[in-house]
Amino acid sequence: MNTQTFQVFQLRGMDERWLADGSDALYIQDMTWVDNDAWQTCGGWYPYFQQSPYYGTGGVAAGHGAVRSLHWFAQHNGARQFLVYEQQTFDNKKNVVDEEHLELRYFDGSRNAKGYYSSYDKEASRIMVQFQRRRERTNANADVGEGLKAIADRTDAKLAISTQSQAWGNRLYIVNGHQAPMVFNGEYAEKAGFENPPSPPSAQSADFMDTATFCMAIGDNDPEIKKGMYGLFDDFTYFGMGPKSFAKYGVGKYKEAVFSLHGPAAGNPKAFSGTNWDDDGTDREETLVGTPYWSLYDEEKKIKTSLKVNQQLDRRRVGWQYKVTYVNERGQESEASEASNVAMFMNGTGKWNQHGKCFITVHLPRGPAECVARRIYRTRNLYNSKGSMVSKGRSTRFYFLKEIQDNMTQVFVDGHPDTSLGSLLATRQLGSYPPGTRYLASFKNTMFAAGGTQNTVHFSAPNFPEVFPDRNVVHVGDADGGPITGMWATKNALVVFKSRGIYLIKSDSRGRFVAQTLNKDIGCWAPNSIGEVPGLGLVFLSERHVCLLEGALENTGTVTGVVKLSTEIPNQMELINTSAAIRAAGVVYLKDNEYWLSVPTHGSRVNNLLLVYHYKVGAWSVRKDVPVGCAVTSRDHRGYLFFGTEPGGAADLPDYLGELATPALTEGETGPSGEGLSTSTPSMLRWQDYSGVALYSKGYRKKGNEWDVKPIYKTVNLPFGSVYKTTLPAHLLVYAVGYGNNNLSINYRVNRSLFDIRDLRQPADQQDPNERYPVYGSAKWDDDYWAEYRPTVIRYDISAAHKGPVREAGFTFATDEGSRSGTKIQIVSYDIEAKVGEQRNIKPLNEALRPDRR
Repeated sequence: MNTQTFQVFQLRGMDERWLADGSDALYIQDMTWVDNDAWQTCGGWYPYFQQSPYYGTGGVAAGHGAVRSLHWFAQHNGARQFLVYEQQTFDNKKNVVDEEHLELRYFDGSRNAKGYYSSYDKEASRIMVQFQRRRERTNANADVGEGLKAIADRTDAKLAISTQSQAWGNRLYIVNGHQAPMVFNGEYAEKAGFENPPSPPSAQSADFMDTATFCMAIGDNDPEIKKGMYGLFDDFTYFGMGPKSFAKYGVGKYKEAVFSLHGPAAGNPKAFSGTNWDDDGTDREETLVGTPYWSLYDEEKKIKTSLKVNQQLDRRRVGWQYKVTYVNERGQESEASEASNVAMFMNGTGKWNQHGKCFITVHLPRGPAECVARRIYRTRNLYNSKGSMVSKGRSTRFYFLKEIQDNMTQVFVDGHPDTSLGSLLATRQLGSYPPGTRYLASFKNTMFAAGGTQNTVHFSAPNFPEVFPDRNVVHVGDADGGPITGMWATKNALVVFKSRGIYLIKSDSRGRFVAQTLNKDIGCWAPNSIGEVPGLGLVFLSERHVCLLEGALENTGTVTGVVKLSTEIPNQMELINTSAAIRAAGVVYLKDNEYWLSVPTHGSRVNNLLLVYHYKVGAWSVRKDVPVGCAVTSRDHRGYLFFGTEPGGAADLPDYLGELATPALTEGETGPSGEGLSTSTPSMLRWQDYSGVALYSKGYRKKGNEWDVKPIYKTVNLPFGSVYKTTLPAHLLVYAVGYGNNNLSINYRVNRSLFDIRDLRQPADQQDPNERYPVYGSAKWDDDYWAEYRPTVIRYDISAAHKGPVREAGFTFATDEGSRSGTKIQIVSYDIEAKVGEQRNIKPLNEALRPDRR
């Protein structure tokens, strides 16, 4: 038999098909592909911040339950970053306070700089919206913290679509299909837009005699003179009328004034004492008693006075209507109210009074809590010169009149002429959020909303993400494709997913949005599974596959189509519980070039298996004990990966209603912050570690302070040749990066056996046997040297002769079962030295056992 070496390099990911390439793996766990074209131990995870067990709903000691949704957004180019999440709340007896409601919270890292284990005296996160325990309650508990800014029910949809969000500017819009959309600005949350238009205002006009204005007499602004004038007009004392104000009028020898009276000048009022002066400024006093006032003026002033008086007797009919809209602090305007009643009055028709001077009292409706201003719109005169109401045209047009900069004023007095009105109210450009909105997407400075109906996508007015006109609607697909299950804006199109179908919304040459059908066969089953992989396209979970929507989505010559990425892992896809697949969560982790997809398996209602797609090499791997219920990455230079954990999301996760007496760490161990954990640490810490917001760290060796990171690389079954060859593996040479005396262990199997040959794995130090160096922890300055990480050959002696002829062999690389958890390994390639012999001279058995040969 001859000795032959089989070399396998450029190791790739999982391929569970019967016949696979030799460089593929049958199973990869807790490992990641690195740019050195090698497979390395992945990182672990730990709770990102510790929520105090002593501050809960109702002021009692409380833990915190499953995180149902997780969102990230930043302000001021990343200067402020927020994690917004929804979480169930438990009381001190580990009972859910309300299974159907959630607390909407946010974590502001700039306000919580303390270490993870440093303090329990303050809640790390702040309640943004607290659920109401009772429907009739309108106020929350006073002890829930300073972050409470708004109150609303947050429904836990169980196996329905979880809460979705969309960042717009410095705000985050949140929808869940059950409550009104909300917007979070970093300080507080409130309803986005307005659910209903205002109630119509009411208008009441005054009599023309109350506000007519005309020239009355000359005089002075002296308070004493003005005071003495009241009651001098005998003809008007019955009405309690008299001069109300002074204003200069005309030019001439005398100083003049205009008095605003409540009625026309009927008869000759008596004269009064006044002050006159000449043009040269010389004062002279005159007492004018019993002299008609117009005898003091020249003819020009008499004519003007007469015109002003007589115009009030030649009256015209004037009528106005009003509408009101709400405005929030972001400048988003609600739908307009219904028109008010017609406020009609009689007024003059002369040259100076052709628009009327009567005052209208408008009673305004008050808006909801998010309203900070109200805009008033008014028609022009609804009556023509003949006194008939105009039935068409301008009668239905409303123009901007006034903005009331508060939500308290209830009465507004209008005396503006038609010429002072502003722009026309375009009612078709106003609208509320569509009811039942479950999905949001921002595309071409427009907000898109869907989920209320199966085939309808609404879009907002440009640059107004809270205003959805009724006519801004795009219809996609039909009822056969099922409901809309997600939206994602990418390249030059908005992709709309259905259960069975994919559609593209684009803008045509006229700026209108139109829908195009891409296919009606494959759709998305989990909206949170959608992620955009750089250079490839959109990845999402369909009914039985993980699919990729690739192409430029334009007529550029690049084919736009759907590719199945999970063809190489059919066994993993068979494990998915399709009835709960809607809970699957996906996220793109750019730092490690990975796409994570957490799915429920084996009938589980929560995600308990993490599939990782390494998109640079097109390879899959899996990770256990990573209970990703929802996930998000920080879109900044750090690129952190946060995920919400939930009980039952890890393979060996203990029941969260079970015994909580054992803390996650024992005395002397350290947490992620490097601080020790004393025996006084609350026992509830362990339970909370399984439910909360977690952070993935590439260099962390634990999972939730409970499970070890256990890297495993299991090769495919390598065929050595035909059944007529005898192959006996003798040596396995592994090219691995040397990490000191941390063990790398192997095991092997032959002929597709279900079990490995060795009962225990065969370990070896990860360093060159001819150039050994100490571990970093024991190295001393000036005495030892510091080694570099570099590939080294680790040799293992193996034997499979007792298993008979070896047709196929597979090898498993892992950390030593008895070594410390989190052992770091990195495998580049491996060689197999085997004795191979061909059976060329085959001799029949009956010939070998003939009598003459005995």
